[in-house]
Amino acid sequence: MKEIIKRIQNMDLFSGDWQDANEIYDQMVELLLQKYGPVDKDFDENPTKRGDEWLDIHHIDETTLDDIGNRTTAAKKNDRNTLHIGFYTLEELKPMNRKERLVYANKIEHFLLHFLIECIRNSSDISGGPNFTWDGAVALKYFVLNRPHLIALQKRDDFYDDISLIDLTKVYKKLIDWKEWRLGTAATFWYTFLYNQPIDKKKLRDDILVILCDGDLNKLPAMIYGKIC
Repeated sequence: MKEIIKRIQNMDLFSGDWQDANEIYDQMVELLLQKYGPVDKDFDENPTKRGDEWLDIHHIDETTLDDIGNRTTAAKKNDRNTLHIGFYTLEELKPMNRKERLVYANKIEHFLLHFLIECIRNSSDISGGPNFTWDGAVALKYFVLNRPHLIALQKRDDFYDDISLIDLTKVYKKLIDWKEWRLGTAATFWYTFLYNQPIDKKKLRDDILVILCDGDLNKLPAMIYGKIC
């Protein structure tokens, strides 16, 4: 995994390295299957969740269709109104929800998968995937937690063995710059700042947010600036 992450860190998106993303994505999915084992059921049949291990279930086919999890939730409820991204039936989603098309990934790995997906799609449109998953990685590090299993996860050091959260944020910043996303728009997908749980403001600000705003905290969206400054 370290070798794959190093390749991602070294990608120069402005020079066309994004064209390697398909190959790296497939390699990463294979390594994750070996690392965590297969998902036991199709996504629409309630597979085993492993949140206590800081693992998400990732849809491999989100290279072609985004937000399959929320689309599946909407399809189960026959809710055709809440998703602005379009409605798909459970039957239409079935091939992408098969357990063979799912993989477990921790929050850091999940972000890296979505970074690669953005490269594969090569679209300037903003999507939730990399923004939500980057924020999820930040949350564990900078929340002041009170749930025992989360405190235990937070005390573990091995999550950041392959890439530090600072270096992960530099990868995220590289994507934001390449896509020319407005920081304020990207921030609408962050939930760390919307939860009522306390956060370590100084470390979050000085370690991470300073990278995203090129050292000028005044570039942060007002909602974020007001909470951490």
